[in-house]
Amino acid sequence: MTNRTQTKSNYNYARAAGAAYLGVILFGGFAEFFVRMQLRVPGDIAQTINNIRSSEFLFRMGLLGDLSMLFVDVLLALFLFKLFKDVNWELSLLALVLSLLRVPLLAANLSNHYEVLQILNSVDYLGLFDTGQINAMAMLALEKHQKGYLIAQMLFGTWCFTVGILVYASNFIPRVFGILMVIAGFGYLIDLVVRILYPDLSSAIPDILLTESAIAEISLCLWLLFMGDRIHIRALAEANSKNTR
Repeated sequence: MTNRTQTKSNYNYARAAGAAYLGVILFGGFAEFFVRMQLRVPGDIAQTINNIRSSEFLFRMGLLGDLSMLFVDVLLALFLFKLFKDVNWELSLLALVLSLLRVPLLAANLSNHYEVLQILNSVDYLGLFDTGQINAMAMLALEKHQKGYLIAQMLFGTWCFTVGILVYASNFIPRVFGILMVIAGFGYLIDLVVRILYPDLSSAIPDILLTESAIAEISLCLWLLFMGDRIHIRALAEANSKNTR
């Protein structure tokens, strides 16, 4: 009876983790891909700042999206710890710590996103600088935000690697998702090292590497959300099989 209750609990944590992971993907994807990447024009500071000025509400929504992502990221960390702690307590704790270290780092980095708005809307000192200088300061804050994400990628890549090992070692999630998450972790870490040591070669990083990382995360998220009940069903089948022997 205890095993069935524990497995039912794991099923609940799997679904909760899948929902939280989906929130991380949606909120974070909205802020990065549908806000910042849509407003930013590579190599054109003036156009980028003009886009932000003309779509300031959207830019503010991006900030809110990132804050929402961080909140559900904490929930994801807790649900995954509950789900995997009986698989390997030490690795589950490591994954939890990596997440809880990443969240405040990303939260502090959001000050750079908000600083763009402060620079563009501060009436106290705008008259002291010309338009080009104001645009350059705002763009510098936006660049600092982007680099802050890059630094946090070290923790995120290690987290993906750790979660991948836990998934592979578990007996209730298909091992292919663990393999994909381990590869994703390596992909994020390779991208980080190349961008830091050889920034001129960063454009040479194969898109397939980061695409695989995204596929791994989305696949695991959807499996936990929609197939997490298989944890419960499989355990019940195993228990019934043992009882009939």
